[in-house]
Order: sequence, then C-alpha cells, then structure tokens
Amino acid sequence: MTDEPTGLVRDLAPFGLRIPVDLKDRIKRTAIENNRSISAEIIYALEKEYPAPSSVAEIQKKLDRLMEKTVHASSDEERRDLVDHLAQIRRELASVIEESAQSQAQEFIERERKKNAPVSESDIPF
Repeated sequence: MTDEPTGLVRDLAPFGLRIPVDLKDRIKRTAIENNRSISAEIIYALEKEYPAPSSVAEIQKKLDRLMEKTVHASSDEERRDLVDHLAQIRRELASVIEESAQSQAQEFIERERKKNAPVSESDIPF
C-alpha cells in the first residue's frame, strides 16, 4: 500500500483502539479504495479533523491571501465568508501563540531544574 504515514515507524506511537466492526469494515473499504493501509487511512482521517497547528509564517500567508480577496469582494455573502475565514485564522494564531508560550515556559523550567534551582510560576519571565 502507498500513502503510509510520514516519518519513521519509531516516530509513531502505538495506540490500541477498539471500534465497532462495521466502522472497521468501512475504514478498510475506504483504505483499499485509496490504496492505503487501514492505519494510514485512520491517520489521514484524523489529520483532516485535527490538523497540526500552523506556523506564524503560514498564518501570515493566509492573511495576505485573505486581504487580497477582501479587496475584490463583490457581495455581502462573500464578505461574510471572508470574516469567517479571518475568525478561523485568528483562532489558529492564538493557538500557535499559546503553544509557543507553553513550550518556552517548559524549556525555561527544564533549564532551571538542570541547575537544581527551584522554580515557581512567578519565576517564569513571560
């Protein structure tokens, strides 16, 4: 089969999952149609539902495209759609910022722990 999940097998976490037989049969049929393994088909479906967070650069590109479309919007419906897209991009950006802050805080805590220094939330500089 093709379209196996990207990355090495060691990068894939095993995950036991019990699902109804009819659901497994539907997944298997779809996997065969798409020339994928069942595992790859499940990963594909999950990636569509739970996409990886965008980078700031990707979000900036989306905003640039949306700004260009806004200039040429010709109807109220088109403008409403653009506002909906902007709201979605805003949520993406908030998620990226939150994840970055959490990551930076965790890295700071780990560095301080390696120094054997006690760390409280008030010590985190951001």
